[in-house]
Amino acid sequence: MSIVIQKFGGTSLTNINRKSKFLNHIKKAISKGHRLVIVPSAIGRNGDPYATDTLIKQLENICAEIDPRKRDLIMSCGETISAAILSHLLEAEGYPAEPLMGFQAGILTDDNFNSSKILEINTDRIFKILSENKIAVVAGFQGITSNMDITTLGRGGSDISAVALGGFLKADRVDIFTDVPGVAMEDPRIVPTTKYIKEISYDDMYKMSLNGATVIHPEAVKLGKEFKIPIRILSSFEESCGTLISDNKGSKEIVDI
Repeated sequence: MSIVIQKFGGTSLTNINRKSKFLNHIKKAISKGHRLVIVPSAIGRNGDPYATDTLIKQLENICAEIDPRKRDLIMSCGETISAAILSHLLEAEGYPAEPLMGFQAGILTDDNFNSSKILEINTDRIFKILSENKIAVVAGFQGITSNMDITTLGRGGSDISAVALGGFLKADRVDIFTDVPGVAMEDPRIVPTTKYIKEISYDDMYKMSLNGATVIHPEAVKLGKEFKIPIRILSSFEESCGTLISDNKGSKEIVDI
């Protein structure tokens, strides 16, 4: 069974409808015979109704001092909403899909609320869904403790969810879709003519992510290296090869995208 993880960031999911560009990437992977596990972030950014910052504001408007457990509970709602909407959209397009919250997907974490670490993933339910020729849509950013408390993995945690799932499922690769066509040498918002990197090693990508390259969480890169699973950074809005993060020990290969 060829398994591919597709993670979609919040900007990719803004205004979800049957003409959404990200659907093309899902349909392409299915046409190639891949079994899909899709990991969505919360929809949109601060100010959008289901964005994580918007949800947190509901608590902050009452009192700035927030119990971390309650904070995690409300923060997890954005990804839950995304999983429900995305799976419904896929069903409407003729692709059977099963939405799962983090705990339903077997993601067990420690109890360091607001910045939990994944301890293990019981993949039985996901494998069952895939064996039934369905797409598993797993809410990113979430997990559960041994005491059955909902946890979140920290900002950018959906990247971590996606790579961890890829590792435990022994997936062929993890594709992380965002609003840029790959990893840029310089911030494309500041330098529009910047060049993009075609291939990069885990170690080099980790250093870049620690120094401000926000296209992937550094902990996700570390997990990729640990599991030896290839990760691609791609645009949700166009067709491109993106940037491949792998065990390549050579220097960065630069291309125009």
